[in-house]
Amino acid sequence: MYRFISRKIIYPLYELASGRRILSKLAQLEESQWWSPDALVDWQQARLSELLHHAYNTVPYYRRIFDDVGVTPDDLHTVDDLRRLPLLTKSIIQEHQAELVSTLYPPKRRIANYTGGSTGTPMHFYQDQQQRDWGSANKLRCNRWAGWDFGKRTLRLWGHPRDLKVT
Repeated sequence: MYRFISRKIIYPLYELASGRRILSKLAQLEESQWWSPDALVDWQQARLSELLHHAYNTVPYYRRIFDDVGVTPDDLHTVDDLRRLPLLTKSIIQEHQAELVSTLYPPKRRIANYTGGSTGTPMHFYQDQQQRDWGSANKLRCNRWAGWDFGKRTLRLWGHPRDLKVT
């Protein structure tokens, strides 16, 4: 009974209060996990096309890179076509960080984040709330695959000093 209350009442109230939209994304992920391989490829190619058009039209760095190699988003149809673009490295991200931010996202909509720095230096980047909601939905789906469900107890151990904010 508590699982039902947790998923149908408590979590939706949390979403309402916080402005998050995780449950709808979780539902999409749980539906798509049963799609046929052909349906998944079609979906991936459509999302890739959307992403490439977004990058070309709103991210100054990518506009320059596409133009430098002489391609447009309409020239790239599959994941293999991405080989026509140069790799994006950590040093490029650090050097061109301002150019790698979409013009559609003003500073107030950007959520700063960074990697743990296991390769030496943490890498700073931005996310938006939608991306964070997709990440949270994906974590919930993975936890459900592992046997957890809404309302079940969990124990989490986390000890990275960066994430422990003492006030």
